[in-house]
Amino acid sequence: MALAAGSETQHKFPLFSLGVDVWYIVLDFLREEPDLNDDEDEYEEEDPDSDWKPKNIARRLPYLPDLINLSSTCTWFRHILAPSIFCNLELNNTAKSARSITAISQGRHASCVKTLRYIGICETNQQSSPLEEVYPPEVDQVLSNLHMFSSLDKLTIEFPFDYESDLLIDYLQSDIFQPEDAPSEESENTWRALMAASFRAIVSNYSDPSPNHRLPLSIEFRDLNIFMVSVFTTEVFQSFLSQLKTFNLSLRRWDNGAGWTMITQAIFRDFSHYLGPFFFNHLAAVEEFSFDPRETGTLGNGGQAYWEDIGLRNTTLPRLRKLTLNNIIICLELRDFLVRHKATLESITFQDCFASDEQPSVHNERIEWRELFTTLAQESFPRLTNFQVTWADSLLKLLDLNDRWADPMVVQRVREKLDRDPDARVFPYCEVDQKYGVRYYHGTVNQAAFLDGADYHSYVDLMAMVQQNSAHSRRLSNK
Repeated sequence: MALAAGSETQHKFPLFSLGVDVWYIVLDFLREEPDLNDDEDEYEEEDPDSDWKPKNIARRLPYLPDLINLSSTCTWFRHILAPSIFCNLELNNTAKSARSITAISQGRHASCVKTLRYIGICETNQQSSPLEEVYPPEVDQVLSNLHMFSSLDKLTIEFPFDYESDLLIDYLQSDIFQPEDAPSEESENTWRALMAASFRAIVSNYSDPSPNHRLPLSIEFRDLNIFMVSVFTTEVFQSFLSQLKTFNLSLRRWDNGAGWTMITQAIFRDFSHYLGPFFFNHLAAVEEFSFDPRETGTLGNGGQAYWEDIGLRNTTLPRLRKLTLNNIIICLELRDFLVRHKATLESITFQDCFASDEQPSVHNERIEWRELFTTLAQESFPRLTNFQVTWADSLLKLLDLNDRWADPMVVQRVREKLDRDPDARVFPYCEVDQKYGVRYYHGTVNQAAFLDGADYHSYVDLMAMVQQNSAHSRRLSNK
């Protein structure tokens, strides 16, 4: 019996289409039922930075043990399910985890592995431990030989904090982001040494790549910590970046529990100055690029409190086709970056990006949404066939119609316009708290912009160009 892809029979078995990962960690952790009544576990599940923890993995993949059991029943099921079971693997910085990965690489299903997620964890009580305790040789062996998986497309790298809050605050408030100090810091702190050793092993794959070895050209730095790593300044790291086709970077979200966000910390503002020189300026072959500094580290000079550049001012990516930006303040730096890439860009996505509500001045590069949309339409991006602007919050929340201090007459006009034109959109403006760095919707400004309609009309004009490009592209593909 054989199942053709997309056949009616296959649709009767939804398990076949599930994407799964971390098959071996299940054998160690997922046999134990998570205690859903545990308040701490419920908190961790809501924390977007804790999905690497074993009990949260159990909640994300409750079907995985059954899928593995099913694949063990017969050769036919094993053949059908192996590509899903082995597609996405996870490597922790333990010898046991590394041995599991090595065993898979030597097995018959090694070619099924498409993505590898590496998570380097250093506990609070390991800060002064020998490096080998948190970075055993088995882990280095895996990270230094990524070609062991012939079909590996993507590598995700992250070093999550699981520290006491006071210790993390001390790091952020007392540290100075000085590249020349990194080697000595890494020799004194095991967590920093773990990051440096891991990055050295990864980039070593790309220093003199063999044409017979396939290496992942899609790299994600997930929740990058705001600390200097000595590898970032090396030529081998720059060479590594220059070979990538896809680069995704997100920064760690953080607040101190009392309201102050990451962007208020001096070390964050120092770090943001290096985003271009250390990372973005070396992505010579990148075709797909995404960047998310998180809502606690919004970047872009709109004149708001704690403004910092995005890191794209001096960056040119000659092959850039797809761009995704999150939590960016639209500004001249962003506009100019887009215009520099008008000949190659095919897709632009803004997620939870905002315009600043500050008044224009000589000290900022604030622009309004309509200015951005009009510029893009006038510059005529010939390949742009996808343009999206989305927010996690609803239209009603962006307009803040439940604000008790809002002008009731204005609110009534907004509601009437929503009734008349349900397709009308608002492109939000925000303010950043002068003390805490927290970003808020500016309801009054958003309501006025929605009623004015200039932002929306310029967006419609831009989308007309995008749709025309799409139609032209379809005609060419049909010839």
